[in-house]
Amino acid sequence: MKNTAFFKGLLYAGIVLLFLNCDDEKPVTAHAHQTKNMAISFSQFKKETDIVDFQTVFRVKASHFGENARTAGLTQGFVIDTTSIEKRSDSNPTYSFFVYPVNDKMAGEHEIFNLVYHKENGKWETSLFSAEIKVVEGSNTLYENIKQVYSSRSTNVVCWGTEYKFHCTRTGPCAGGSCDLCNLCVSSSAIPVPCGTTEPEDPGTGTGGEPRFGINPGGGGIPVKAFMTALGLDLVQQGWLDANPFFKARLIEGYIDVPSISAIVDIRDEFKAKLGFLMTNYEMCQSVVEYVIQQQYRQEAQQFGWELINLAMEDSFAFAFDDTVAENAVPINSVGQLGTSLNELKFTYVAIDQLPNQRNTFIGSYKFRINTITGLKMNIKFSVSPQYHHTVTSVATEQYGVSLGEWEQSHYEAEVLPNGNIRVEVVGSMKYDYSIDGWITKGLKIFKGIRMILILNPADATVVSSSWNYN
Repeated sequence: MKNTAFFKGLLYAGIVLLFLNCDDEKPVTAHAHQTKNMAISFSQFKKETDIVDFQTVFRVKASHFGENARTAGLTQGFVIDTTSIEKRSDSNPTYSFFVYPVNDKMAGEHEIFNLVYHKENGKWETSLFSAEIKVVEGSNTLYENIKQVYSSRSTNVVCWGTEYKFHCTRTGPCAGGSCDLCNLCVSSSAIPVPCGTTEPEDPGTGTGGEPRFGINPGGGGIPVKAFMTALGLDLVQQGWLDANPFFKARLIEGYIDVPSISAIVDIRDEFKAKLGFLMTNYEMCQSVVEYVIQQQYRQEAQQFGWELINLAMEDSFAFAFDDTVAENAVPINSVGQLGTSLNELKFTYVAIDQLPNQRNTFIGSYKFRINTITGLKMNIKFSVSPQYHHTVTSVATEQYGVSLGEWEQSHYEAEVLPNGNIRVEVVGSMKYDYSIDGWITKGLKIFKGIRMILILNPADATVVSSSWNYN
């Protein structure tokens, strides 16, 4: 139901009071009871509410929509932007999230949606609202035609209007004592009003029983905007984040608690490095979002997926969720256990298993050991001159000991160094299978690139030095 008459009447009344009071010595408002709307971070929201089971996508059952609602599109869910929350601060605070339909074609040209958290009888309830943006050139954004799309508490019909708080700050456009509708001079909140209202009602009264909330237009609050500006991202990076709200929210949540804007310089490179990893490994990282969707956006799944991306970046590996895993899959129940397992699979030292020209063979074998019984063996075939000068003709590698995964050699290189020593490099990858206990239904495959290098003495093929790394 439109409340256009209410909107216009209230706006007119507020403007009249605004100009009557702007010449006073101190800021005033159109109403005695002043509430304050402010933008806060997601970490602050969690701290103030102690809400644990928070999901990135909010879903509403079709039965909660009216008969004429856009059920087919809206029931797919709403993506929640956690980069900035609009808090209405009073005796019973509310928290508004900007959300948008998964099927973005369901939103009208000037329509926005807000998910509002409010407390009733000691329990946090949720309500979903839509509103139409009314842009007045050179002024603050105004809202009308506010509708409650869903309420976890009830399905009663409630009509909504916009409450405007007019105040003179004597700064910016208000420095000369006259006010326009800029953000410095007016703030807005949504309030319940009697359906069919034709005359402006005292915004401090309303009908009661429903949350009054500050409308969140999206795009982040002032703290987040300042945070993002200080990061100095380019247009490509900004566009990627806007197109991937799951990762944008996770990144900002991880860094928004810096003590000041000036402190952002200390985390800027780290933030950009993580963003770069997400952009470079888009398909792999996007599989996390798909996995989270399949897990019904459970908080545990979101946390697991994000921690997995962090570990992949820190420990240089790729991953894939898979319905099937090998019989020898290692059972884990957390990313922490995965990290511990991968750390135990790293090489520790190199040992000579066999040198050429012994037992009538020209094969030299060198073990890159994980432990005393397990690792990778590099088998090098040599041609040997009468002067016992060794030349590499081929290199093959294999696993030995307990089977830990599937090893695949991609290529090798052999060269003679200026000092005459032989350098042999083998590049390949290991695939490890993990079965994940508990609530996760899929298996996990880890792909870890390995590069092994030997420097050999050409006279007897003994090891001068060795090294390895993971890439």
